[in-house]
Amino acid sequence: MTCYVLRPMVADDLAAVVTIERGCHQHPWTSNLFERELANPLSRMTVVVAEEEIVGYLCVWIVAGEAEIHNIATARHWQRRGVASFAMEALFRQLREEGIGRLLLEVRASNLAALELYQRWGFETSCRRNGYYQDGEDALLMHCELSISSS
Repeated sequence: MTCYVLRPMVADDLAAVVTIERGCHQHPWTSNLFERELANPLSRMTVVVAEEEIVGYLCVWIVAGEAEIHNIATARHWQRRGVASFAMEALFRQLREEGIGRLLLEVRASNLAALELYQRWGFETSCRRNGYYQDGEDALLMHCELSISSS
């Protein structure tokens, strides 16, 4: 079993993250966009490391007591090996510890692998935005209510 480690993203991680991004997304974020996210006080950028390699990443914004996933990806050769689930589990745990009760995201309607992951984690579709993306594809807005322990 592979051991994954989640840690904050740093500028030195950008080359690996951009490579993963380009391999996973039809309309990838640029290196400049990732740099802006690293400097954004609302944004939390984390990477998943396995066998001394960055194998995934997660970008989440925390705003007004809610969290929103802005980007998540797993390197193609690491997909279906639990990387995204590891990142989601760590995120859910951290958000609950911070008392954040709601997690939001938007996803391309055609991204079946992402939809399957999000549904497994309890996300429900809130609404559909027709023609949302530049190429005309619809976006699904999804939410998940996090149960917060009263410890």
